[in-house]
Amino acid sequence: MWELMTSTSYKTTFMKIIDDEGTPLGEARELPGVRLNINDVLRYNPATGNVHWAVNKGEREIVLYSLKP
Repeated sequence: MWELMTSTSYKTTFMKIIDDEGTPLGEARELPGVRLNINDVLRYNPATGNVHWAVNKGEREIVLYSLKP
């Protein structure tokens, strides 16, 4: 996952699924409005196939994301 930024602002977020050797398994997918923090840890749950992460949006506000790629 990565964010597309200009020199002054956030534009959008993308993701691409890769295998354990780094080979892309499809095209990049846009995730508008999904924000990432520096050093986010993405967690994959093989039982559900979901990817999970949390974003700290400020004082006492955390957003939890869950995405099935």
